[in-house]
Amino acid sequence: MVTIDVYDPESRTVWWAWDGEPCGMEGWTIEHLTPAAAADMLDTYVDLIEDRREDPSLYMRPGEADDDMDALDEYAAVLRLTLPEDPADAARAIRHERRRLARLDARWGWTHAELVRDLVGTERGGKARAARQLGRSEVQIGRIIREDDQRRTAWADAVAAPLP
Repeated sequence: MVTIDVYDPESRTVWWAWDGEPCGMEGWTIEHLTPAAAADMLDTYVDLIEDRREDPSLYMRPGEADDDMDALDEYAAVLRLTLPEDPADAARAIRHERRRLARLDARWGWTHAELVRDLVGTERGGKARAARQLGRSEVQIGRIIREDDQRRTAWADAVAAPLP
């Protein structure tokens, strides 16, 4: 299958064309997409690329990583079309999105720590039991709880610090 992508920063649209292979269809199909629709369409492919990036053993041929990097560059070009045209505004939007995702990650980290604490419980052998249930080591379970304790302490200390 051959695809052609054209990103038009002037009209902030994406033209995507592909031939009928491997579906056995004749001719080409051309779609006119908004940047958001194009990004949504590409998300599945980007997830596969991220899987390979995280586990390089999934690569089957030389040069495949280069192809994936090129695909991520194309994805970034599409995402940039979803941003404001002004570079400073675009950079602010990127920082805002990264902060939003970091906060979401922190919420899931908090939730994970609560799950681990619940599994550990107060009975003797709780870390070993939780480690078996989660497929982790007792050291990893202890680290999750310790890091959660440190986050909580840092938060409480920041609130208790005298104001300047």
